[in-house]
Amino acid sequence: MMKFKKLHQANKAKVHHLGSEQGIALVLALLMGFLLIAGSSALLVRKLVERKIGAFTSYQQMAENAAISGFNHILSQLNNPSRAQYKGYLYEIGNDPDSDEQWSKIAKTSDSSGIELEEICTPTQGSYALPDHPTQGAIWPIDFVPLSTTNPDDTLREDGSLPVVASYRLRDFTSNFASDQATGIFSIEGLIKRDNTVLARTLLTRSLDIKFVVADDADWAVVNAALFNDIQTLKVEGKGIILVNKNEYWAKNCNQSSLENDIGGFVTGETSPLIWPVRERGIPGPVIYEQNRTNDMVNNKLRVWSFDDSGSLDRGINCNEIACVREEGLTSTDDFINASTTGSIKADINTNTITLKGDQLCEGGDADSPCHLNFEYMNLSNTKIFIENNKRPVVIHLISPNTSNPSPSAISTGSIRLASNSLLCGVNAGSSSCNDKPERFIITNGPKDGDYQNRCQSTQGRLDIGGGRLPAALVTLQSGTFSLNEDATIRGLIWTQNICGNNHSLTAKSQSIIEDAESVWKWRENDLWGGNGRQTIRGIRGSGMDLFEKF
Repeated sequence: MMKFKKLHQANKAKVHHLGSEQGIALVLALLMGFLLIAGSSALLVRKLVERKIGAFTSYQQMAENAAISGFNHILSQLNNPSRAQYKGYLYEIGNDPDSDEQWSKIAKTSDSSGIELEEICTPTQGSYALPDHPTQGAIWPIDFVPLSTTNPDDTLREDGSLPVVASYRLRDFTSNFASDQATGIFSIEGLIKRDNTVLARTLLTRSLDIKFVVADDADWAVVNAALFNDIQTLKVEGKGIILVNKNEYWAKNCNQSSLENDIGGFVTGETSPLIWPVRERGIPGPVIYEQNRTNDMVNNKLRVWSFDDSGSLDRGINCNEIACVREEGLTSTDDFINASTTGSIKADINTNTITLKGDQLCEGGDADSPCHLNFEYMNLSNTKIFIENNKRPVVIHLISPNTSNPSPSAISTGSIRLASNSLLCGVNAGSSSCNDKPERFIITNGPKDGDYQNRCQSTQGRLDIGGGRLPAALVTLQSGTFSLNEDATIRGLIWTQNICGNNHSLTAKSQSIIEDAESVWKWRENDLWGGNGRQTIRGIRGSGMDLFEKF
């Protein structure tokens, strides 16, 4: 009995031990299940968050791409190469959302009377206006423009839900023309939406360099002036236009007949429009001929030339010939000496000719570098002046006095007068025949060398010619007056503040002038200068970095 009792107690203890182990196992199983559920839930949440973050990043990238694509769409319109769809004028007009948005103003008005463009008569309507917006009543690109032009509801993501669409708009544009290096800054907004929900938005800020170029030879100014006075007939033979500088108070009038009446004479030419007004652009000067220049020097001083065959001008005891020279800074009459004593000229009394020899001018420098001569006076009636310019171009500067009280003042006028049987032209070495190369024969002056404000009564910086006495030249008188003493014909360009016809006619021949000038001076090829005339404005990629803002 005792033995049975002990065995019963042992079995009872064993059963109790097994029950404890089963309880612990159940708890462990429950804990393991909880951990598995919690882990899988955390993994699911993490995956959902990662997917959401990935989707946001993807949408943000789409918004950036929309802003870049929108900028390219806008740039392609502004840089449209077709003259009939020209929109480069928009680079001159700001688009500020905090003020009167002038791009919107152009789209809403029938003319550009309220828009201040330098090229006053640039068309801004019809094919020149902003493109049509795909949404009725909206303005391109001020209002959001869908990237897809075929179907605005084309989706960027096929996920079985509502379409994801991209659009762009121009938020802001500013340009700076205060310096020679014009710039423009665009702010383009890219937007990604699903139905009415904004998924991502990005603002792209990009800067451009703005270039001005006269793209076509027919758009070059053959004649350019602010004042046209008493011209009987003004004729342009060949490609090119007449550029007229107007002040800020000029009432806009783009009718060609009215513009012709402003000039005052009968005007004819091949280009249409022939007369093209610009607002206070000014006249190009000597700076466009500066590249690789060599000055005509004597004793390390600039040499100054004067010519007179009237016999009435006193140039001191040391000058008794037609051509005389002096050192710059010496203004006494006795400082002038006969140019023949310097060996720089060859005079022929029998034919009344004086030749300035190319190998004796502008000594030093490159063999083909432009030779810059300084003329303070030329008054000729019976003398022919030949300047050898076949090996190197010649640039004649009509200079003003270097002192406030020069002596004699009659010489230091920076003027040229050619009358009767006189002649001034470029020739090949050893020849006495004008070579008809205006691109290699330049007459110019600087902004302070002439007295153009006295208009046709000015005496300084004056070029007075007639007939064929100046057969070929590029005349760029930045502060000068071009005057006729009889009907005149010249092959070349005439850019000056004043053109005084004195009731005579002027014919400017422009055949191949621009091509020949570009071959010598390479203004556009070397990106030195865009030219003078009806300009085309283009935006090119600048050196600034793109800036993206996410919001």
